[in-house]
Amino acid sequence: ELVDYLKQNASPSVADINLLLKMDSVTKEFVKSKEKIEVFKKFITDNRIQLDSINRKYSMDILNFRNLIAQEAKKKNALSPGFGNDLLVAKEYGNLLLSEEMALDEKQLAELNANCKNEDLKQLVIRKNEAVINKIALSKTAKLPKEVNVCTLAEDTKDLTKAILQKYKGKVVYVDFWATWCGPCKAEFPAAEERKADFKGKNVVFVYIAGANSPESAWRKMIATMPGEHYRLTDAQWKSIGDEIKMTTIPRYLLADKKGNIVLENAPRPSAVIEISGEISKLLKEK
Repeated sequence: ELVDYLKQNASPSVADINLLLKMDSVTKEFVKSKEKIEVFKKFITDNRIQLDSINRKYSMDILNFRNLIAQEAKKKNALSPGFGNDLLVAKEYGNLLLSEEMALDEKQLAELNANCKNEDLKQLVIRKNEAVINKIALSKTAKLPKEVNVCTLAEDTKDLTKAILQKYKGKVVYVDFWATWCGPCKAEFPAAEERKADFKGKNVVFVYIAGANSPESAWRKMIATMPGEHYRLTDAQWKSIGDEIKMTTIPRYLLADKKGNIVLENAPRPSAVIEISGEISKLLKEK
């Protein structure tokens, strides 16, 4: 139903339609058999970037679709005229704020005002939105530990991978492409800290690269415990660097030598102790 609605109102790409239909199929299989949980989890993990992109691109269309479903449910279940719809609309917008990582934008606030006539419910959502805005603003001013270095790249930077690696010439560079919502990415962090300890005092730098689909407040909170060089790229920069190294899934790791040359575009994970430690040690010996 959502795909049909998007086709009529948003002109989604063929790739987006196919991914949504595949998600529908995988989800239905999981619902029929809980044994399909690993297949379901793998699909969500492997396609999280694309799914997140779809959610952002069609956020208002998806919300409008949900509102239509809510209105149909209200009629079907004979909810009280007015209040039932207001309750469902307020709950929908409130759910968007539950993670406390992203506030409602002006367009969403306008939709809330138009679709929810109950002032008490509306004000509950608005007050929550203001609290989220304040929390995000506070997180941006929070001081990070000195061993955590936040780096930026100009919007028009070309050859992003090269631009990043050149900054660390003279050191072996281990790059981690990750996201705040990526379970497999986060599962590797303890092993990454062990590798840092293994090479402490050596000419090795650990670089972490995330995209704009990692909410900034959550990103800053997480990197506070992750010593290293940190980049949070724009959507365009993330796509550009992903195209450069043919990145389709995360986590993804890259290893470069002391001259800034990529040695391994798909390097071993931090938890692959023997493999990654051996590769780094080999590069450290090179002139």
